[in-house]
Amino acid sequence: MVSNRSPEGKQPHNDDQITITISSIMEFIRSQRGAAKLCFEGFSYTKKKETKSTFRWECSQRRSDNCKGTVTSDNPVS
Repeated sequence: MVSNRSPEGKQPHNDDQITITISSIMEFIRSQRGAAKLCFEGFSYTKKKETKSTFRWECSQRRSDNCKGTVTSDNPVS
């Protein structure tokens, strides 16, 4: 399961999260400094928090463009 909020920080009308079907393509890459990055629906995210069951990713443009977009993905190790 992957949930996200729009990069503009707007929340969906009815729920806090949106479930994305498996047909959405996620790509995992490394930044120039070697950090994990997630590319999803035209946006890139950096990994900020890891729990036993999930990863929390924040928009890579968080500081420069004040982007509030986030993605939560399942931790494949759990």
